[in-house]
Amino acid sequence: MDYLVAILKVSHIWQMDDACEYAKTLLETRTEMDFRPALQLHLAMKYDVVDWIVPASRKLIYQKPGELSEDEAQMIGTKHLFHITRTQMRLSLQKLYIAYSPFDMTHDRS
Repeated sequence: MDYLVAILKVSHIWQMDDACEYAKTLLETRTEMDFRPALQLHLAMKYDVVDWIVPASRKLIYQKPGELSEDEAQMIGTKHLFHITRTQMRLSLQKLYIAYSPFDMTHDRS
């Protein structure tokens, strides 16, 4: 997989669109174990792969707490880590609110 990242890097520097697309296509076919969301977000930001930003961010937001390694956290940076963590907390609070706020189940049959 390192060679694909190298192809992406060189093709981005030299603005070789075909090589860039080749690397992106092959990276996208990798399993999530190989091509982790943190790496995808890191590469998206570094090499202007706009199509990867939202999917990678979503995957990171929906990861279980503790799944993000220290290296991955450093890879995406504190700014993005803050936004991901804040969004995770907001989702958790929203789920708790929904779970503990029962809906009114009365029906008016008049």
